[in-house]
Amino acid sequence: MANSVSDGSGTDAEVKVHALGSAPDAVGDYVNLECLASELPPLGTDLRYVSANISLVTATEECVVVYVFGLARFSYGELTADSIA
Repeated sequence: MANSVSDGSGTDAEVKVHALGSAPDAVGDYVNLECLASELPPLGTDLRYVSANISLVTATEECVVVYVFGLARFSYGELTADSIA
């Protein structure tokens, strides 16, 4: 999600959605979703703040979110595959 207001009170713009073939359901499963800053301008002006909107199925599930900001040494997209056993 992207927003023009830092506290999220503005209008959200959906940047990207991950379509899962099957849900991660075991220890060691992981899902990746890459989003580039260049994907924000076509969605609207002043979209400066991004966040992840994650839905878990049960209250006992755990997840980790990592944001990486910076220039890549080698810039290529979609290089990280999901791993769902």
